[in-house]
Amino acid sequence: MGACLSYRTYKESARDKVAKAFDYDVSRSRSEDGSSYSGEIGMLPGIAAWKDLRLTTEQDAIDYISKHHDKWDGAMAVSFRLPDPKKDKAYRMAEVNAQEVYESVQALVRQINEQFQNRKSLFIGCKKCKSRINMKYVRGTHCPLCSESFLSATIRKRIEKAEAKYREVQQKVKDAQDEMAGNETGWVVGGWCSS
Repeated sequence: MGACLSYRTYKESARDKVAKAFDYDVSRSRSEDGSSYSGEIGMLPGIAAWKDLRLTTEQDAIDYISKHHDKWDGAMAVSFRLPDPKKDKAYRMAEVNAQEVYESVQALVRQINEQFQNRKSLFIGCKKCKSRINMKYVRGTHCPLCSESFLSATIRKRIEKAEAKYREVQQKVKDAQDEMAGNETGWVVGGWCSS
């Protein structure tokens, strides 16, 4: 028997309303998915634990349940801060910027790999192990014998600089996400359901 993570999100702070809505969703799941090893919330016998953690995002609450819920326990309810609509625009813009930078990094790496693989010489020499290797045995940009990069230090620095910029914009997305959280609370309720 396995288990599937199943949950529902409620953008409501009142526990009694969340419990009532979850009970409805459980009964609906039992009638639609069945009550025997469905892998859905119908397998959970009500809310057994309330964790008022007020985590930054809904995903953080889902991750918490994933790590801390045991398969045969009742449902776990974890609170998170609902996003402030006024701060949502900055987050979305940071996300778009991060996606653009990610795509540019991927394009750069793809271009460098293509240039390397399309080189005209039949053999390539490794500076570290001094091997001379036929290009048809080379996959990627590293020596198959010692794993040393065939790329020049300049090209490696170019890639590292692009990856550092991506990490920087990822941090901006995380910061914007943290700032986006408002004062209102929501709940993610669920757990590991037997399947």
